[in-house]
Amino acid sequence: MFDRACVGENPETAWTVFLCYDTDEYNSDITKFHEGGWGMLRERISPAAQKVVGLAAEADIEDVMLCDLPGILSFPGLPPETEMPPGNKGKAKLKKLYRKAAPNKAYHSGERAKGLISHLDMAEIRPLAPVPLGEIDRAVVSG
Repeated sequence: MFDRACVGENPETAWTVFLCYDTDEYNSDITKFHEGGWGMLRERISPAAQKVVGLAAEADIEDVMLCDLPGILSFPGLPPETEMPPGNKGKAKLKKLYRKAAPNKAYHSGERAKGLISHLDMAEIRPLAPVPLGEIDRAVVSG
């Protein structure tokens, strides 16, 4: 698909490809993403890509979004002084924040998040995120 839809349609572009994967646990061995199917995918992409970058997500997307707590709080209308709920997982924390805002409105992962996302500030998230988002910035700026 990359060769056909991306390179085939835009052969003059110097492509940087980001392979994003969830490590499931903070201490998961990421070498598995260079073997098997992931290894074959890298081999197929590499000749046409200027660079292939692996982004290992050591957290759920909710953990990344919670790096901008003021943005998260503004969406359901919680006061800025609302404290981060306890817990290890971002999804559980978001659920608790939603319940504080409206006991009858629940956070559902995977649901349409356009409204919530529109309240987030990437400038707040980028330096704190448990994912190397700066790699994306460097690719966009350089290329």
